[in-house]
Amino acid sequence: PLLQKKLGDNFCILICGKNLPEHLVQKVKANHQLHYLGFVEDIETYIDGSDVMINPILSGGGVKTKAIDTLGRGQTVISTNTGAEGINPNVCGNNLQIAPDHNWPAFVGLITEHFGQGKPQIPNSFFEVYSWPGIVSKLLHKLNEQQIGIHEKTAELPNPISKKNSK
Repeated sequence: PLLQKKLGDNFCILICGKNLPEHLVQKVKANHQLHYLGFVEDIETYIDGSDVMINPILSGGGVKTKAIDTLGRGQTVISTNTGAEGINPNVCGNNLQIAPDHNWPAFVGLITEHFGQGKPQIPNSFFEVYSWPGIVSKLLHKLNEQQIGIHEKTAELPNPISKKNSK
């Protein structure tokens, strides 16, 4: 209802993902601007074709990979604090917009602010953190640091083969 007050009938929301509870499926069916698609084979088509991805998550832990995938495609993600947990907003430019949990007027405000604005450029720093080459590069750097530390510590250990033991 808040979004309808701001945008009227000028929008639709596509809900992708399996296992939406039946009581919510019925609520979605009752609103002509909401469409539950269930599991979709090619989520990228929907991400690329949308104005924004909304991520109104209020529970659950860990990084929300669909939000990171969406950001990586240069799309804007409107999220709650919980939905953005584990994502570094400092590397997302204007592509990640976060509203406080349960503050639906702020959430809707972010949607309306970014609706129809096109896709902002995602900073290169995002890919340094979240792309496989960036992840592997950081991992190799950490492993190299650990290996150097191991060699330094090993050099400090006494030689296990001493003259006494070699007789």
